[in-house]
Amino acid sequence: MFQAENYLEKELSEQLDKGAPYRALQKFYAVCPTNALEFLVIMTVGGFGAYLIIWSGMSQGAAVAMLSLLAVSGWRMVPAANKIITGFKTLEQSWPYLEKLATYISGGHREVYEDGEQAELCFDNDIRVDNLAFSYDVESLPVLSDVSFDIRKAQTTAIIGDSGAGKSTMLYLLLGLLDPTGGNILLGDRRLDATTRGAWLKRVGYVPQSPYVQTGTLAENIAFGVPKPEISIDRVMECCKLAAIDFIDELANGLDTVVGDGGVRLSGGQCQRVAIARALYRDPCVLIFDEATSALDTHNEQAVMGALMSLRGKMTMVLVTHRLDSAFACDRVVYLRKGEAVVVGAPDEIIPLYKERQVCDVGFSECR
Repeated sequence: MFQAENYLEKELSEQLDKGAPYRALQKFYAVCPTNALEFLVIMTVGGFGAYLIIWSGMSQGAAVAMLSLLAVSGWRMVPAANKIITGFKTLEQSWPYLEKLATYISGGHREVYEDGEQAELCFDNDIRVDNLAFSYDVESLPVLSDVSFDIRKAQTTAIIGDSGAGKSTMLYLLLGLLDPTGGNILLGDRRLDATTRGAWLKRVGYVPQSPYVQTGTLAENIAFGVPKPEISIDRVMECCKLAAIDFIDELANGLDTVVGDGGVRLSGGQCQRVAIARALYRDPCVLIFDEATSALDTHNEQAVMGALMSLRGKMTMVLVTHRLDSAFACDRVVYLRKGEAVVVGAPDEIIPLYKERQVCDVGFSECR
């Protein structure tokens, strides 16, 4: 999303490399005593049995005793044999996924874009969702069906609806993470597809419901994906101001404060504002929020919404939300119901319909 795949892969690889020896030792020490004891018992029983059969005369009673001993030994060997067989089966079943993972890490997952596409895409018009449809597979019912609406430039559009209405799917389609099975998303006069996706991802900012916060400084988290020597502190401060990050002075080392794994030194609202600043760092033309305040308490929600509304009119924003207070603060609302855009219009027109679960019955064009 932030064109930081290489950076993230490098960071994750370094952490995995550091932890790999310890994980290996942990697993080895966990199973070593049991396996060693099983091996010792099996070898002892086997050796003793061979000695009795080959070098000593054996009576009937002794033979019965030997068979009993071998039976007990075999019974004891079964768990170890089962572990070996299970291990080979697991490896066989996991092999296709391991191959895909290896291909992904090696860079084979990246799409190749035509020369110049990244520079040509310029968002100067509205975004048009035109008869959009999507199904996750051919046998399932469509998640979205013939959805059409505009996302107007420099306005804030909220997408609301009950659970299962298709809000998240619509968001993933707008981001270019899913390809529609019908219809188009038009970025001005360009269609969002494989040839424009790379350029689009550089122009769109995304604020998830649960933002990822890496072990690093506040500045590194805001300029996520940018090598530390190349971080523009002026740009970081500018984004902090836009995102209403007013707690820098409260941190021990300001922007250089290490926020900890998962942002343990920050509150939920602070992490969310860091995510907004991160989305702004690369100067996107569109900001998309995925339930950005759903996990916050009232105080933090108000702080995040205040930061968000301070950007209203300055850039195009899309909010996927179930909180009607957030939707009321937007310019337009899209009401999705069972995968269809029921009505689109001003908040004071649409939200009452949503509250009462009323469906406009005069057709989409007249509902607008």
